[in-house]
Amino acid sequence: MDRYQLAAARGMLGWTLKELSEKTNITIEAINKFERGEVANPRESTIRLIRQCFEDHGVEFIDRGIRRKGDIVSHFEGDEAIDRLFDDIIATLKKYPEKNLDIFGIDEKKFLDNYPEENLTAHIKERHKLHIKQRLLICEGDTNYVGDTSTYRWVPKEYFSTTPTFVYGSKVATILWELPPQIIIVNNELYAQERRRNFNMMWEKALMPERKAAQ
Repeated sequence: MDRYQLAAARGMLGWTLKELSEKTNITIEAINKFERGEVANPRESTIRLIRQCFEDHGVEFIDRGIRRKGDIVSHFEGDEAIDRLFDDIIATLKKYPEKNLDIFGIDEKKFLDNYPEENLTAHIKERHKLHIKQRLLICEGDTNYVGDTSTYRWVPKEYFSTTPTFVYGSKVATILWELPPQIIIVNNELYAQERRRNFNMMWEKALMPERKAAQ
């Protein structure tokens, strides 16, 4: 298990660092350093404990990725991975009367550092044409809004996941920010409903963000 799989598994299960720490009896600091790549050679015993915990909760580790046991999984990799994700969001939500897109763990500045702004603008226009309703959970204090402020909520820093996760239709997609970018999409109705309930709970408790000050 590498640090990218750790981040993806946490994102898939919707666990905070604190929750994983409580389940494994490994300190938040140790898990965070491993996930951020600040430890070159983490202890094998630590990796085994974390991996076993994830596997006990339905995560399956595959070559350079993860999946939920028994699910239909897609894997996009490379410079066009995000374009393929955005195309999949549009294609999937066209089939649904309620076109809802819920996004966890998004950092718009980091996103634009890794993805051309003109591509994002074009995709947002496609969302508007389909009347897709989106909600985004961002880190408390982040004012890098791309859309309307009312579509954002602030999550306290200690509960914020840095792994972007998109819930749309029957699918849950997770972005792994590495070179090249990788995206794992799980197509499972029950799992998507579970993540959506988790999102709704966080949305209700999250803070209304401040409007960005005029430049």
